[in-house]
Amino acid sequence: MKILHAVLAGVLLAVTATGGLAAESNSEPAAESGGWLDGPWRFGALIYGWLPHAPADIIYGQDEVAHLPEDLDTILDSMLFVAMLELEVHKGRLGFFVSPVYYQGKDNQDFVGALGQHRTLTVKEKVWLVDYGVGWDLGPWKLGAKAEAPMLTLTPFGGARYFQTP
Repeated sequence: MKILHAVLAGVLLAVTATGGLAAESNSEPAAESGGWLDGPWRFGALIYGWLPHAPADIIYGQDEVAHLPEDLDTILDSMLFVAMLELEVHKGRLGFFVSPVYYQGKDNQDFVGALGQHRTLTVKEKVWLVDYGVGWDLGPWKLGAKAEAPMLTLTPFGGARYFQTP
């Protein structure tokens, strides 16, 4: 089972890298001499995945009665739905991004209570995490003297994060 999970994680990474490269626009950044909205529209989209490490301990009084591991097997077994993506749009030197992450899962763990009773603990999770913001292209700078030399544009972003665990 662990080999299957490792293969699935590898496929996810390969698809993510390919999808991110395919979604990038080939348009040149806005020329420095033009206005801040002069230039073509540019769009980017990326589907990605990550797995957190967030184990939980259930404590009753002073005693730990259960430990919920949050390893790769547990996350994949308990996952009901997950969506992670990033969208960007640029017009000239101005850019906007939004990166929503949604996770829904359910896990059951059996444990023996403080008085020796057998119990089942069910944990249901729904998590929303949304990063969003605005950026400004600095540059572009030519990386070499030749006409076909690549261009470099630096885009610092400022934004905020919305986080909800209902």
